[in-house]
Amino acid sequence: MDTKGLHVAIVHRRLALGGAEEVSRETSLIFRQMGICTHFFAEEHRAEEWVLPTCPEISLTLFPEGVRLWTRESADVILRESKARGIQVVIIPIALPNDQLAYLRSAGLRLIYWCHSSPLWELIDRRERAGYKPHHPWHKNIYSLLIRRTRRLLVPDRARLIKWYQHLVSEVDCFITLAPGYIKIFADSLGLSEEEQKKFVSLPNMVRPPKGEVTLLDRPKKIIFMGRLSYADKRADRLIYIWEQIHRELPEWSVEIYGQGKEEKYLRALIEDKQLPRISLRGYAPDPSLIYPQSSVLAMTSTYEGWGLVLTEAQSYGVVPIAFGCSDGVKEIIGTGEQYGRLVTPFDLDEYATKLRELCLREELRQSLAEASMRRVEEYFPERNIPRWQGIFDQL
Repeated sequence: MDTKGLHVAIVHRRLALGGAEEVSRETSLIFRQMGICTHFFAEEHRAEEWVLPTCPEISLTLFPEGVRLWTRESADVILRESKARGIQVVIIPIALPNDQLAYLRSAGLRLIYWCHSSPLWELIDRRERAGYKPHHPWHKNIYSLLIRRTRRLLVPDRARLIKWYQHLVSEVDCFITLAPGYIKIFADSLGLSEEEQKKFVSLPNMVRPPKGEVTLLDRPKKIIFMGRLSYADKRADRLIYIWEQIHRELPEWSVEIYGQGKEEKYLRALIEDKQLPRISLRGYAPDPSLIYPQSSVLAMTSTYEGWGLVLTEAQSYGVVPIAFGCSDGVKEIIGTGEQYGRLVTPFDLDEYATKLRELCLREELRQSLAEASMRRVEEYFPERNIPRWQGIFDQL
């Protein structure tokens, strides 16, 4: 497919703060370099969180008030705008169960599903959300214990989810995953034929080069956490328990937790209850490029991650990442041989504490890993994705 003058749509529920949304915006800028026009569709646009690039090749259409994504009304909007603008390809970073994909294909549109998480992540998310969380109000715990756990017993979540993904694969022309290992997991889990597997392609999330020159000398002895403060996936509370184990041995070090979310109040109370020194919540960081150069280690404590964009962002600034090896995406970034950071057995807090302590105490190790990471992360710079996207469009 010739990309010069090609018009592509990217569909989100809302354009706001989020990893997938950020990647979509950066991809639209890459498309612009390729001569492609990008049209965004969404229910909601939070302009203070997600800035639409100001160039004629990139535009946004909001669904009329009250029209929800993946209803027939929203599909009609996409088809109407596609006809008016000459859109040929629709990229779907979020595919809620719906019956509109066949409807879009019947109009001649080519469909690309872009999976921004690990395979069948929904099962992990539901399991974690169904777990008992003692720091939540009693009425939420009752809901968690009775309603969600009962639902898990009565509704075959895995079978239903696999059926939906099988349907999704049958309806799209291309299925993008974030790491090569995910293709095999999907193929095995869904029982895909060889022909169906040909629709799959791996495309790593890109990261922008660092702003300004990066120096590794005299870095502040600071550990940072960057991410949403949520229980099911990010689990910042684990870092607090880890810091409790090692803070006495690291008197010159501090921990700063950046992010916002429903767990903020609990995390603050947990720190105060344990009377931990040199660890603090810093709120949302609108410009992480101001924080990375003043940090030495990035600690990720997620239960699941499709890619972990903050890992590559940190690496680009010479900040050494440490994370649980919870997915192929995380392992791809850090290296199975831990060449570009440190991997920890999920979800061993003692092992995490040991490896984090070692990173903090051994400056020469941090320096070596930082230098290797900065070279490695160049593989994820935007221009590297241009031929990858060209290959995807050629496949359609």
